[in-house]
This record gives sequence, C-alpha cells and structure tokens, in this order.
Amino acid sequence: MVFLRLFGPLGIDFTILREAAFMWTHNADPYVALLTSPGPFNYPPSAVLFLAWLGWLSPALAGMVWNLISLAAFLAALWLVFKLTDKQVVWWHYLLAVFLFTLPFFPEKFNLGNGQINNFIFFFSILSLWLYQGKKFWLAALILAYAVGIKLTPIMFLFLFVIKHDWKQLGRTLSGIATVLILPVLFLGPNSYLKYYGRIIFLGLVSTGKAVYYNQSLSGLLSRSLPSGGQEIYYWLALIFLVTTYLALRRAPLALVAAALTSLYLMLHPLAWQHHFVFAALPLIVLWRHQPHWSLGLAYALLAGNLTHPEIFAISNPILSHQFWGNFWLWLWAIKSSIGLRRFSATT
Repeated sequence: MVFLRLFGPLGIDFTILREAAFMWTHNADPYVALLTSPGPFNYPPSAVLFLAWLGWLSPALAGMVWNLISLAAFLAALWLVFKLTDKQVVWWHYLLAVFLFTLPFFPEKFNLGNGQINNFIFFFSILSLWLYQGKKFWLAALILAYAVGIKLTPIMFLFLFVIKHDWKQLGRTLSGIATVLILPVLFLGPNSYLKYYGRIIFLGLVSTGKAVYYNQSLSGLLSRSLPSGGQEIYYWLALIFLVTTYLALRRAPLALVAAALTSLYLMLHPLAWQHHFVFAALPLIVLWRHQPHWSLGLAYALLAGNLTHPEIFAISNPILSHQFWGNFWLWLWAIKSSIGLRRFSATT
C-alpha cells in the first residue's frame, strides 16, 4: 500500500540522492564516486543545493521526511492541474483524483517506493504553468528554471513558448535557467561543474537499457520489437510527432498544450522509466476535464497498471508497452481536441 511505504526503507534512487547530499555537506565530492554506488552523482550541480538538507539527517529520518514532502508536492501539483483547467475546483473531483493517482497508480507507488525526485519536478513544473497562466511571467520563468536546475526534464516546457510564439517568456526562462545552472558555482566550486558538464552529463545519453520492460517510451517499444532497435524509425517518428504537435496546438489553450507536450516528452524520452509517468496525471486530468470520453479511462488503466512478471511475455509482445500505448492515446486525444477547437472557432 502506497502510504505505508512512506515510513519504510526506500530504494536505490533515494540512496543516491541522500549520499550525494551527505558527501557534499561533509566536504566530499559526489561527482567522483558515491559511497555505495558504482558511479558518480548524475544530477546537475545545482541539484545538490536542493538536496543538501538530506545530508544532515540520518538515512531513516531523511527518507521519511523526503517521502512525506514528496507526496505533499504531488498532491499540490494535482490541485494546480485542476486550477489550470478551471478557477473553481470541485472538492470531490479533486479527492477522486487523489485516490486515482495514488493507491491504484503504479507510477506514483514506484516513485514513492524508490524515493524518486519526480514529484518535486512535477510540482515545480505545474506551479510554473499556473503562474504563467496568471500572467506572473518572471516568477513563472524562475520557478521553471529552478525545476530544470534540479533535473533537466522540465526543459520540455520551453517548447510550449515556441508553440505559442511567446519569445519573451522563452527568453525570460532561458535567462533564468542560465542563472540557476551557473550561480551555484559560488557554493560548489568550478571542479564539480567541469566534471558534470564535461563527462557525467553524457553518461545519461548512453543507449543501453532501452529494451527493458520498465522503459515505456517509444524507444523502449521499438527496441523490444525490432532486432536493430529501430533507431532510424525512432528519429522519423519523433520528427513527425514534434511537427504535428507544433502545427496542431498553435491556438489551443495552455492546459491542452501542456498536456500534449507532457505526453510527447514521455513518448520521446529515450529512457522513460515507469516512475516518470507520474507526469501523465497532467494530460489525464486536463483531457478528462476538457472532453470526457471512455477511452481516457482505458488510457488511465494502461498507465496505472504494472506487470509483476514481465518475463513471462515474449520481448516483442505489445503488452509490454502498455504505458506507452496509454500515453500515446493521450497525445492523440490532445491533438484531436485541439483540431476540434479550431474547427469550432472557425464556424462560430
């Protein structure tokens, strides 16, 4: 049960985060090697400052406090997703979402069980979108930049400003990212930056491990289905998805663009592990509130589930990509909804 995991020992992901914080607060360099892990810390140096407080707590206390705050951040993010679609939030709708995206939703259970950082990234990303919708442009840019400084994932939302042709907000956010990524050099020193940006950042781009079940991206599907991994097909499909998203969502509401971009990111990230799919709560909620349809319930079921024994299926079995298929349908539905809005506005 997901809430019982809040007080139990966490997985290797949290161990890496806590060890990096512990080493830095004790004058050691996590970018050389960690205490119990074979490799160095693979998050940006600016992330160390976000994690530093973990280094002053015992492992057990740090894990419990981390997961409680992580869950609170996720629930707050769900609330802000509702606010993106409607100023007045119906309480029982929100409480139903809290249930649906915690107890039965494997990505969130996986996220909490491993002590992952994704809930915080999700919260800061949605907070930035909500502030941007409220025309608090500089604050929105700084919050999104802060999220990128912790983990590079939210950089996907820069494409939102390209779609909307909001070059001012793109410039604000890029300048904020530059500040957030560079300013911590005053605390960490230049060596950490040279190690991370000169070597470690490229380790995350290695193509190994794509075919494992827990990678639910397009590259995972192709790697499990095609002997060569389908790299050339991947690049062509990625280009088609990007161009389609750009052309279809130019005049769509902010929440709908964010929903499509989130699904697009989860499809095109080379290694989208199942715990990354906590982000799928955004398109699921937005699309359901925009245009309810039974197929969105099916998409939820595909995203929420988990195969406890994936090895019993042939590696090329499409069922091993169930989260990809659910997420792919969300992207298609976002594109369809946007095109429908344009047709409606053209006839009124």
